[in-house]
Amino acid sequence: GTEHVDERRFRTGSWKSCAPIDSKNEAQVLSALEGCLADHQGEYVRLIGIDPKAKRRVVETIIQRPNESAFSGGARRATSTAAPRTSGSSGGGGTAVRTKLPSEVVDQVRQILNQGLRVGAEHVTKRRFSTGSWKSCGAVDSQNLSQVLATLEECMAAHPGEYVRLIGIDPTAKRRVVETIIQRP
Repeated sequence: GTEHVDERRFRTGSWKSCAPIDSKNEAQVLSALEGCLADHQGEYVRLIGIDPKAKRRVVETIIQRPNESAFSGGARRATSTAAPRTSGSSGGGGTAVRTKLPSEVVDQVRQILNQGLRVGAEHVTKRRFSTGSWKSCGAVDSQNLSQVLATLEECMAAHPGEYVRLIGIDPTAKRRVVETIIQRP
């Protein structure tokens, strides 16, 4: 699914739902996403991953921001395949980043940090995943991309065979703005 909000309401978290995307056909889903992005140019748009069995959200990722055009790459970033990044540039004009994390995770962490948000992580076993009983790996008290990525990798290494999710935390509002699963059993 998708949701949208203007800049003023973004601060209060008053998201509005777009029409649900009720298809498993990739082309239809991408077409619906592009339509939503075009309909809400100049607004924030977030992609929602929904577990239909548990009837709960498993992913919330902002794919468009007011200062981007609808087709500036937000939807393409969200749907590109993840390939491990072992070295290379950060893609955002920053310094080189050395990590085993997929480039999409690195990009998402960079976006979270650029928004002035804090990063945290949680983990859960396969058995407890269905009940939503996540345990914290802790928040990362750093705005340094390399340190944050290293901490995320440590959490993933400490919990092999478990789900691990990345959390973007707004320290002012003291609420989560991003939850993305970055490791699956």
